[in-house]
Amino acid sequence: MKRLEKTTDRAAFLSKKLRGLQIRLPESDRPIHQIQRFPEIIGHIRESAIPEFLKYSYIPTDRAVLQRLAAYLTEPVTHCLSFHFPLPEVACRLLEEDWPDWDWEEIETALDKWATKELDAVATDFIDVEKLNEWCHECIGFTRHCFPKDHADESSHYDEKIGLCWRNIGNQIAITYADFKAGRKSVCTGKWDIPQQEISDLFNRSLPTELTMVYFAYHDGHGLYVLMKTADLGRIESFY
Repeated sequence: MKRLEKTTDRAAFLSKKLRGLQIRLPESDRPIHQIQRFPEIIGHIRESAIPEFLKYSYIPTDRAVLQRLAAYLTEPVTHCLSFHFPLPEVACRLLEEDWPDWDWEEIETALDKWATKELDAVATDFIDVEKLNEWCHECIGFTRHCFPKDHADESSHYDEKIGLCWRNIGNQIAITYADFKAGRKSVCTGKWDIPQQEISDLFNRSLPTELTMVYFAYHDGHGLYVLMKTADLGRIESFY
């Protein structure tokens, strides 16, 4: 997918009602923001963690991601470019019909049909956030499907000072989780809502402006990613 240098304001396609329903991630909760509060943690990642990774990274794309991560740590934090809304009731009923004996394939098929018919979805993925938090490449297959020409992956690092998880699409980076201590401060970013927001941000920074990734949050941490035309964002309002 060709990327445009300038990001248009996708939020301009949202009605006042949708802006009120939007589930936003406060900038102060973002892992990158938390890390930037502590220069010593940035120094540790750049001077210890990344060089250790580079010792065993022989693939050029992997090395490029690590170098991009080092730069990302000191860049100004922008607002999280995510479009999250509650899963509409009509879609919730598709899940509740199968509860408690969920059949994941049937659920994904039903939600995909709903999003394709009602939102003209380009692609969809229903995720299990518990798996997302286990860093077992949940949503990576979907990411690679949406960005077939880009190197998309998930990586993590743990040592005595920090636990860190990040994802990339091409040279775009998103830190989805951070756990560390700095002086008397202990920081552990949320596992249940932040990863989805950061993955959405990563998608929307990487997508051409005519496409937008939307996330519909369901209870118990599950949710539906919908890749759709930006101009169709207003169609979401009809479900609330």
